[in-house]
Amino acid sequence: MEPLISIILTSYNKPLFVGKAIESILAQTETNWELFIMDDNSNIDTVNIIEKYIKDSRIHYYNSNVEHEDRHKTTRYATLINIALTMIKGKFVSYLTDDTIFLPHRLELMIEYFLQNTDCNILYSSQLVKEIDMKGKEIHQFVRKTKGCLENAAFLVDHCSVMHRRELLNDVYIKYQDYWDENPYNWNHGDAVFWKRLNENNIFWPLDEILDITYKTRDSFQVLFKSIPNNILEGTIVESILGDLFYIQNQSRKIITKELFLTFRFDERQIVRIPDPFLYKIPESEPLGMEHLPDFILIYDKKTNSYFYLEDGKKRLIVDKLAMYQLKFNPRDAVILNHLNLNLIEDGHPLTAINRKEFIPPGRKVFRINNKLWICFGGVMFEIDPRIAKKFHVEKRPILASPSMLQRFKKGKPITPLQ
Repeated sequence: MEPLISIILTSYNKPLFVGKAIESILAQTETNWELFIMDDNSNIDTVNIIEKYIKDSRIHYYNSNVEHEDRHKTTRYATLINIALTMIKGKFVSYLTDDTIFLPHRLELMIEYFLQNTDCNILYSSQLVKEIDMKGKEIHQFVRKTKGCLENAAFLVDHCSVMHRRELLNDVYIKYQDYWDENPYNWNHGDAVFWKRLNENNIFWPLDEILDITYKTRDSFQVLFKSIPNNILEGTIVESILGDLFYIQNQSRKIITKELFLTFRFDERQIVRIPDPFLYKIPESEPLGMEHLPDFILIYDKKTNSYFYLEDGKKRLIVDKLAMYQLKFNPRDAVILNHLNLNLIEDGHPLTAINRKEFIPPGRKVFRINNKLWICFGGVMFEIDPRIAKKFHVEKRPILASPSMLQRFKKGKPITPLQ
């Protein structure tokens, strides 16, 4: 017997949730379904959990085996969904993510609605959103309610809340030569682009009942994607979903060992998490080490009782206590470096007090000028969106400066979030 409903579950490194997502399908009151688990080469913990369920003949498992360095080339979940859409057999299609569950009567109620409303080709429901912390404790929840019949569902409907007739896919493919748009530009709104395609000839009908629950964790794509600029800020410590740490320098990623993380006095509170496709888009270079020092760290030389700030591979002498105070350097953050090793580093422009004519701002330090935030890289000042400053942990203790100081330096393109 052909399945009535085809469900496509996209999965990537969510071992704590993917099993719950699968079990929510197994618990459905409507049992005439097929499930395609489309995994994007997850870690072994995730794969081991998925493999517990694939003995069920209704469940089909696909692993993309994609290489990390290729993740940025397409919108990965769109790519996986498109592959699944070539294999499905159901009359109706629904979508699920590895951090969402269907309530037990979801499939049954949606099918009943379609049978009672033969003009309905696309149906969506209300959704309960739960935000949880790293320990699984609920922080906040809200309901994403239906908004009536929608002629433009883009950015209003989550794709886990939708079911549509499979026959609609034919028109989409004829016009676009695919189903979901895989362009990497659509990473944070792939469903919205697909909804626009469906909306060209159809409306989204509402079923005003909560039928799925989605969990927003620190690993949820929407959370990781939030407030990301086009280029990751230089000097950022980034953690991959697999737990590896990288330092961004010269727009390359340098792996950091735990030992060197402590040696360079890095702070765990400064670690930033971004989606893996954005991380692995950045080419990898030699690891951090004593031969490859990171920029933007404070160095102390015992022999001369001097402090230096490393920037662009050079050491910038902090000339006095006033400069140290004004520029918000903390001596406790300083790394003690052997005097001989320090001599091997080329001298850069000294760091003076702000009011000195020869003052050139230190890189990666944030200045507050007329209630706007500015960050300096290479002597160029960039206005930075407060949301990005917060995500990358550079917004705390900004340096107060005057507009006249700002006018002395070249301005770069504002650093804003990706749209």
